[in-house]
Amino acid sequence: MTPRILRIALVSASAALALHASAPAQDGPRPEVRTPEGAYALVHLEFSIPGAPAGFESWRYVGGMRDGRLPIDHGVGIRQSGGELRLADGELTGRFTRRQPVRGGGEAEIQVRAALDPEGTLAGTARIGEAEGTVRGRVIPEARLREEQAVDAEAGWPTFLGPWGGGTRARGPTPALVRRPDEIRFAWRAEETDIGQGIGSISRFMFNWRDATSLRTASGSSSPALADGRVFVSYYVPTATLPEPRQARFSTGHAPFERALERLVENAREAGAEVSADAVPAPALEKIWEGVDDVVLAIDAATGQTLWKAVMPARGYNLQHHKEGPFNMSPAVAEGRVFAIGMGTDLHAFDVADGRHLWSRRLGGAAGHNGCSGIGNSHMSATVIALPGVVVAPMGTWCGFDPATGRTLWESSLAVRHATLAVWRSEDRHVLIGGTAGASHRWIDRGGILALDASDGRELWRIEIEQPAEADRSASVHSDGRGAGANGITVFNDHMLAHVIEADT
Repeated sequence: MTPRILRIALVSASAALALHASAPAQDGPRPEVRTPEGAYALVHLEFSIPGAPAGFESWRYVGGMRDGRLPIDHGVGIRQSGGELRLADGELTGRFTRRQPVRGGGEAEIQVRAALDPEGTLAGTARIGEAEGTVRGRVIPEARLREEQAVDAEAGWPTFLGPWGGGTRARGPTPALVRRPDEIRFAWRAEETDIGQGIGSISRFMFNWRDATSLRTASGSSSPALADGRVFVSYYVPTATLPEPRQARFSTGHAPFERALERLVENAREAGAEVSADAVPAPALEKIWEGVDDVVLAIDAATGQTLWKAVMPARGYNLQHHKEGPFNMSPAVAEGRVFAIGMGTDLHAFDVADGRHLWSRRLGGAAGHNGCSGIGNSHMSATVIALPGVVVAPMGTWCGFDPATGRTLWESSLAVRHATLAVWRSEDRHVLIGGTAGASHRWIDRGGILALDASDGRELWRIEIEQPAEADRSASVHSDGRGAGANGITVFNDHMLAHVIEADT
């Protein structure tokens, strides 16, 4: 479909919905905010150990060090630490356990002893069992990282759909383009080691012993945001604690912990592993835990170090982001506040500077359960839209909340389907634009495109999409299907590009 021009008069619409005076809910334990302290440095290590087990002959590790302590992640486990190395009197020493995060990857204990010279270069030995090799690397202090990798505080990508919320970058040309791969330089790895990756948890995949012992758990299907020289990430970490109130599990493909444990042990024995229910390795056990801690993390964009970390204990359930939602759980930043939605379907607000918890607002029932009026278990987008004077999130329909208090400002007529709303800035107002059809990968409704005033949720205009002549076919904005539909609408200047598809009804 060709782009439609947005030179449309903002016509009068139905009266704005009455403002709600409801206060934000504060259900569940209050967030725990941690601000790390100590001298920070980034450590690069390169190992070469001939004769070591497969996967450990040649590899590298990068991590953040505080006051001479370098934590090493396990490689597969999220909550299980691999150990740590310590730098003291010009020498880096210690031992840690590391597992290769690939199917069939082995686990090894590595002993390290390396000397640090005045230039920050490390050189020494690394041993795995009887195999001995070398370890080389460097220690880069925080001051040098800031000097070499300063990030313009004015630059940013504060929402999932970019600086203007319309799916495009800031106005103006890119200053310089990277033309060759060798022009791309690795800058840092985040100090935190519990940011997950890979396929989701509590799914049929995690009963497979090979997957359970080689793949990390999911992180929340989230994109990072950049604002004020900081990177913000929203994710979740498995926990054995269930949120309250406990409810019956929802959806096929999931199983209560006890049954999941039985299946995991059965699968392990079929694979030839001698495992009992009371001796399952922690990295496998956490994949079948039912609860999660929601996390919002602020990272220094120049150094990778943690500025603050807010953990919401046992606020939600450990669900996969694959055939079921929610997805796009990306944070958004505006006017000194960062907003994020967790697996408990709470909208959280934090102070950008220090992570101080401002408020939390329940949007619906816990994700993955019947009766959820906000973010359902059906591909729903859980992306936050943060604008001056209003933060927009899904709660049955798209709703606006007071950024300072979490109080409901308005409820719109635009139902939450699958798409993140695009933002169009028209003179002195922000307009929210989304598709009106409900869709999945099996069926599609006839629909159009609806625009709302972001300040009060009023409907401004509606475009009906031209429909096919065939009675059994329908056209709609494409934004559906297993987390694949981020938006379907992009706004740039006074043009709108809509991805419209036709499908059998």
